[in-house]
Amino acid sequence: MGMKALEQYSLPQLPPLNQVGSQKPTQVQDLDGRQLDLTLDSGSRFCLNIGDGTGTFETSVPGWPAKGTCTADVCVLRDNVYVVSLDLQEPVTDALTVVLMMAQGRAVLVYHKYIGDDTAQFDRGPNVSQSFFTAVINGADISGETPSETKELLGGRDFLVFDEKNIREFICVNKSRLLEHYVYTQMLNGKVERHHASYIKLDDQLYLIGWREMDTNMAYAGVFDYRNNRMQGSCFSLVSPWEATAKLTGALIIPVNGRIDYLDGLEPTH
Repeated sequence: MGMKALEQYSLPQLPPLNQVGSQKPTQVQDLDGRQLDLTLDSGSRFCLNIGDGTGTFETSVPGWPAKGTCTADVCVLRDNVYVVSLDLQEPVTDALTVVLMMAQGRAVLVYHKYIGDDTAQFDRGPNVSQSFFTAVINGADISGETPSETKELLGGRDFLVFDEKNIREFICVNKSRLLEHYVYTQMLNGKVERHHASYIKLDDQLYLIGWREMDTNMAYAGVFDYRNNRMQGSCFSLVSPWEATAKLTGALIIPVNGRIDYLDGLEPTH
């Protein structure tokens, strides 16, 4: 898909944003002192204890550290839906995002891993990988459907307002790509980037989008709540050759009416 696909669409007028402040999530302590015992659909276990901004965990997930410590940032997106951002102490280039849906007794885990910038191997691919896992919360009443990949967002467009000086447009191109248009930022006004993306439906009007930026050391796991038009999630980035970090991020969602019709079977090479 070439950029000519966007030429026939004019950007709509943004509503006044002078009353919009920072949308950075407020951290909560609702989960402090509570043991979260999750069973992944694969049968592996993940147990997490959070308290005072830190966490300890044990897990049997293949390829993950069997136990460890982490910083733990927690925010609540809507009733009984929490986003937990975990910075692993070892490996220092890995991080984990956990979305907890307490009312349904379900969770989705996103494992972020820095994989380097070997262009010969990855052919201009992202430098960060994301792996997605569904789970149930042991001891909770399980209801609703298991979160799964979805095509419901394809062709949709949203403005994301992180604050009055950071406004971006997101276009869900197809099942593996997302376009990010920097409408107004401090350095990248007008730039359009194409990212690798994954789309998961969590619940009614609630979706998880994971996107990996091309040729950078950044990735995001954002939970999009279209009932309240808010996004909260975590931003993974490499802060040095030896250390990565994952911090909470959030934005106001301004949906754009209408859809862009792309061929879902058309898979760009980059």
